[in-house]
Amino acid sequence: MTVEERERRPETPAEADGTTGLLTAVGKMPRLLRERKGLTQKEFGRLVGYGPDAVSSMERGVRTVRPEVLEAGRHRSSAMCWRNCEQV
Repeated sequence: MTVEERERRPETPAEADGTTGLLTAVGKMPRLLRERKGLTQKEFGRLVGYGPDAVSSMERGVRTVRPEVLEAGRHRSSAMCWRNCEQV
């Protein structure tokens, strides 16, 4: 066994079964949603019940995005936008 083989970190389940690309692509959805609404990761996380680190992990495809996150983000960020627009 070479030094490189010994020092390489073990594969994640996503790497082992080839879903890394899929998770990365799905992770772009909350990022696009968040950026369209002009929200930071912290603000978006507060809306959907996650911290900014979890939002970052989802956006990078490291953590699986749950459908509920997308739904909550879509509905709650839209409601927030309407409230902010009405105040202007």
